Amino acid sequence: QCIAATTPAATVTIESVYERRLQHPGIYAVIACLCAGAVLAELGSFGDAAGGGERSLRGELMMLMAVFAASCKYVFAKATVQEYRDELGPFAFLFWVEVFILLILLPWAALNGELATLVRYAQGEQRWLPLCACSALGGVRFFAELLILRSASATSLSTANLATHAAVVVL
Repeated sequence: QCIAATTPAATVTIESVYERRLQHPGIYAVIACLCAGAVLAELGSFGDAAGGGERSLRGELMMLMAVFAASCKYVFAKATVQEYRDELGPFAFLFWVEVFILLILLPWAALNGELATLVRYAQGEQRWLPLCACSALGGVRFFAELLILRSASATSLSTANLATHAAVVVL
């Protein structure tokens, strides 16, 4: 969670480089405080009996890749939404993103056996309905992100996602 909390910092960095301009210093200060808060919370949990002491370099590297990928998604989705704002609405953009992802992930799932496992597991509506509902929820969330990116920065979206995640964890 500590590494995931650095997503706004990675996003503002990538956004600044991509747009070739610096943000207002206040934005960098707020994001530094967000990241520092997550680091302090994580440092406080290392001695707990509740866990937190076990670490994995491979896991940390994978999480850093996930942070970088999420940050790139925010920045490049914002750039695409802005560039094709008039020609491509959010529904059309969402459709083409999903088609592109399907073309990549469906063969991957078939090759590594996940597709066969899904077909064996999901026998009947009682198993397909929750799977489809979760997929639809993910699509609605991405659609909401696209709507937000029409008027807000990628850094704002990244920070809002971090705040939402923190609220869910607290609740």
